[in-house]
Amino acid sequence: MNKPAPKKGKEDNLRHLFWKRFRKNRLAMIGAFIVVLLFAVALLAPHISPYDPGAINIKIVL
Repeated sequence: MNKPAPKKGKEDNLRHLFWKRFRKNRLAMIGAFIVVLLFAVALLAPHISPYDPGAINIKIVL
């Protein structure tokens, strides 16, 4: 009647092994940082440059 809970040991070990190896790889960490940085810049783009580039009147600029 009572079944033992399924073990997640192998899955947890694989995930732990992945993160351990990923953190040791310096280029992978730099690449992940760049991806996160680009994602943050994309999310904050309206606050970084609040002006609409299509609203520029070229006749006034020239």
